Amino acid sequence: MNELFKAELLWFILGIVFFMIEMMIPGQIILFFGIGAWIASLSVFLFDISINFQLGIFIVATVLSLVLLRKYVRKIFSGKSIVKNGSDIDEEFIGHTAIVENDITPEKMGKIAFKGTTWGAISNETISAGSKVQIIGKDSIILQVTIKK
Repeated sequence: MNELFKAELLWFILGIVFFMIEMMIPGQIILFFGIGAWIASLSVFLFDISINFQLGIFIVATVLSLVLLRKYVRKIFSGKSIVKNGSDIDEEFIGHTAIVENDITPEKMGKIAFKGTTWGAISNETISAGSKVQIIGKDSIILQVTIKK
């Protein structure tokens, strides 16, 4: 067989094509077809197997990688951060104390100082500047606070 058309090289290139398509159309699905193609490429490189067996390896590897790795890959690419102790990023905020910089009322968002920066804050009660507050929730970059007791 011609060196250019070896099955392992074709499977490898197909895997690269799947990875490039995943970058253009992100969805964390096509990526697993690329993994399946690379596993098929490795199998053909190590063993002399028929095209039917190659396709079977590709299908099984794709499905297994999808089932076993999709949740993990989605966490990585969805933008959810994990703090060093392994807990969710919200726990880095909730329960901590901050200082109110601008008055907060139920009708008007204020500002609080927390971890060296200023954050937008909302509350169901009126809280004056200079008060200590406890962070009880987080919605994107807006923190929900209550008066520290």
